[in-house]
Amino acid sequence: MEEAWDLYNAIQVKDYLIHPPYHSYESVIRFFEHAASDPNVTHIKITQYRVARKSRIMTALKEAVRAGKQVFVFIEVKARFDEEANLEWGEEMERAGVRVRYSFPGVKVHAKLGLVRREEAGGRCSTPI
Repeated sequence: MEEAWDLYNAIQVKDYLIHPPYHSYESVIRFFEHAASDPNVTHIKITQYRVARKSRIMTALKEAVRAGKQVFVFIEVKARFDEEANLEWGEEMERAGVRVRYSFPGVKVHAKLGLVRREEAGGRCSTPI
């Protein structure tokens, strides 16, 4: 499962759960990079808790919008010590055409979820990661 693009073929056979604390996060990053450039991907949705100043995933999401994909990002504003970076990323993503929603008052969201919708021959395939 090291190569993110192998995931599309693998999930046609069975479902997978990737647990990054015990696996390299590189496969997750490559998954979103590939989804951004895959012509069959139509939508990408993701939650972001602590966004790095240089984020390959956020860069991929901006590229996805430029490629005509619908992209949605939920950004947690109350991520300790990363509030400023998260707000800056949110503004940058909005300028790039990404639909952005921020955390809810009184609720802290600490989750890393993603959903990629990919059109395949014979119908749709939604791929959660």
